[in-house]
Amino acid sequence: AISFFSACSKSETESTMDDVADSAENAYENTKDVMKDGWDSIKDVTYERKDNFTETLARMGDSMEKEFYQLKQSGNDVGEEAVDKMEVALDKFNSSLSDLSNATADTWDDAKGKAEDAWVSLKDAYSDVSS
Repeated sequence: AISFFSACSKSETESTMDDVADSAENAYENTKDVMKDGWDSIKDVTYERKDNFTETLARMGDSMEKEFYQLKQSGNDVGEEAVDKMEVALDKFNSSLSDLSNATADTWDDAKGKAEDAWVSLKDAYSDVSS
């Protein structure tokens, strides 16, 4: 495989890295706004809307995960401890999504509570990585 950067001059490579960093910062700001209000707008969803709720939460998590990997790939020093925390939080969050998908009417509130806890952990971990 040929690296994209091998075909670029040093200044083109630096410019590309700057563009990636700028893009990651803009994406972070956009995601931060969504994440700030995201849970509040969907936490009261009933069991009857389980599928929609789970899909929405999954999209929010996917967005945060994408931004995490962009930050990680951008060359910014995000710190090994912050990366580890984020990866653990992503695992916990994805597990909570599975619990939501498999929830029954009787287990819905518990699964939603676990998803909220996982979401808070994910937001905290993302904040550590992106700061």
